Amino acid sequence: MNKTTKGMMYFLVGAYIAYMGYKMYTNTVSGLSTMSMTTTIILMILMIAAGLLVVAYSIKLMVVDYKEKNREYELSEKMNQESSDPADGAEPENENDNKEENN
Repeated sequence: MNKTTKGMMYFLVGAYIAYMGYKMYTNTVSGLSTMSMTTTIILMILMIAAGLLVVAYSIKLMVVDYKEKNREYELSEKMNQESSDPADGAEPENENDNKEENN
């Protein structure tokens, strides 16, 4: 599994954890839960904070993976460009062949 896929999975997990914290609070406020408000608020804050930390980590993973792929692409383009260009001062191979035939 590459870092982008891993980052997307972490993003979804973090968002779901934060969503569960929010839903826990809304259920308590609406009277659907028997937990006390103090316990609900403490757990909600912990779950939302944990979810946001996981989301932030997932974004970091995806950005690092994007930068690495971009750097690899730039290096491969540079290597391709250097290998296709003749060295400074050197004549292209076709001209050398023509000179040898003329002599």
